[in-house]
Amino acid sequence: MIETDVLVTDPVVIRHKVSDFSDDNETAGCVDAAVQCIEQAARNSPVVHLLLDFTDPMYEKGYRRSAHKLWATGFKNNEAVTRCISKTAVVGPDSPQFSAEKELMEDDRHKWFTDYDAAMTWLKNDA
Repeated sequence: MIETDVLVTDPVVIRHKVSDFSDDNETAGCVDAAVQCIEQAARNSPVVHLLLDFTDPMYEKGYRRSAHKLWATGFKNNEAVTRCISKTAVVGPDSPQFSAEKELMEDDRHKWFTDYDAAMTWLKNDA
């Protein structure tokens, strides 16, 4: 299941919570809804931040690589998403895989956290 909602409005923080990649059709529909949510928020606010929430153990729920690929191509690499989002915080488990992704992908606009509150503090700080 993938859920997308607006957590706070000043600045806008959109949470995209990924609980599993078990169904291709559900993933595609959730990606479309997420992109629409982000585009709507961007029409109403000059600053939109994204919190990617991977705290649920998704690999224990019938993981399908094809659904993960749909998410990656439809959401993570979506032009509207990359154009509208100012900063992205990724929250996940304290694991070797998550640490490796952090090491490879973290930069000034994309930060990895194992603590949800720390991620929200970073997103809300526009300094």
